[in-house]
Amino acid sequence: NHKSIEDHNYNKVLKPEYCINEQYTDDIAILSSNRNYQRKIVQEIEISLNDRDLNLNKDKTECYYVSNRNKEEKWKNSKYVGSLVGTKQDFDRRKTLALNAFNNKRKLLTSVQLSVKTKIRIFKAYVEPIFLYNSQLWNVNKTMNKNIDSFQRRLLRQILRIFYPKKMNNEKVMKITKQEPWSLTIKKKRLSLLGHILRLDSKTPIRQSLKIAEKNIKMRKGRKSNSWINTVNKDLQDCKVNLKVLDIETSKLANRGLIEKNREN
Repeated sequence: NHKSIEDHNYNKVLKPEYCINEQYTDDIAILSSNRNYQRKIVQEIEISLNDRDLNLNKDKTECYYVSNRNKEEKWKNSKYVGSLVGTKQDFDRRKTLALNAFNNKRKLLTSVQLSVKTKIRIFKAYVEPIFLYNSQLWNVNKTMNKNIDSFQRRLLRQILRIFYPKKMNNEKVMKITKQEPWSLTIKKKRLSLLGHILRLDSKTPIRQSLKIAEKNIKMRKGRKSNSWINTVNKDLQDCKVNLKVLDIETSKLANRGLIEKNREN
């Protein structure tokens, strides 16, 4: 039987190959540098499930091979724990879901009879959580941060009933609604997630993934693609904290203090 289902015994990193087993309730993700080993693990999991009178849903089982030579990025449309793996894909999906939620509450959110404070409370309860779900996992850059904040202000203007040809500058919109930019909210969530990750045991799958991501791998020529690690490193530059130093001194560094420093900067 596959031990990881029985006692969640994390796989050790293999050299030069590796296999990481991510498990969350009924969602299991296996990342491996060896295709044959990956197939073997899936077969063992299926046998172990059958012994417990459970079945592997093959219709929902997805398998993708990621390679620098293969330009297809179908794997980014794969859904895991309610989110798409690709940042742009998940951003577009969350944007659509948030718009649908806003339209469902449009009569309340654009009502003349309700105060701005009340409408903002409704907005933060029914719309904001849908868009920000798992947003701390996005690989963002300046352009995407602008798109995120622009989408937020677009919804806030509708709450304030600022329709064409009426105009209101961005600063005034945020001041009246007393909201912080979503890009800053996501940044805080990202740093909070980093602190949680670094406090976990070094054998957990997420810590193994972090170590692999930090390795210096020879990349192909051209512009480097953005990654979550690069995004976090940019966040930490404002706090003058190095990721490796943070990893070593995680027990001494309070994550809330890190966020407060970043806010002051």
